[in-house]
Amino acid sequence: MSELSQSGVITPTQHGWDRILRFIGAGVINTLFGYAVFSILVWFGAHPQVALAIQFIVGVLWNFQVHGRFVFYVQGYGRLPHYAVSYVIVYAFNAALLWALLQLGFDAYLAQAIALGPTVVLSYGLISRALRPNPQKGEQ
Repeated sequence: MSELSQSGVITPTQHGWDRILRFIGAGVINTLFGYAVFSILVWFGAHPQVALAIQFIVGVLWNFQVHGRFVFYVQGYGRLPHYAVSYVIVYAFNAALLWALLQLGFDAYLAQAIALGPTVVLSYGLISRALRPNPQKGEQ
C-alpha cells in the first residue's frame, strides 16, 4: 500500500503511516510519563482529579516537545497555543471519562488506564491538526 514513488520520494500515504507510527511511539513515551506522574500523585494521596489536572499541566510542555520535535517536526513554540487548546479539550474529555468510570466503581488506577484508549484516539486527531503548519503564515 505504501510505496516510494519512482523518484524515491515518500508518497503521502507512506508519510501518513510513518507519522501515525511515530505518534504511537511518542504516545507510549508520553503515556508512560503522564501515567507515572498521575500514579505517583495518587499514591501520595492526591485526589484522582487533582492528580489528572497536574499531570496534564506538566504533560502539555513535555508532550509538546515530544510530539512537536519527533512526530511533526515543529520548530519553535509558535504552535504551542494551538497545542495547549487541544490539550484542554483532551483533558476535559479524559476528566469526564475518569469521573464516569470512578462513579461506576473502578479504582483510580484502572479507571485512568481504561480512559487512556479513547483519549489517545481523540488526542491524535486534535494534536495532528494543532501542529499542522499554517501555510498562509509560512510556518514549517
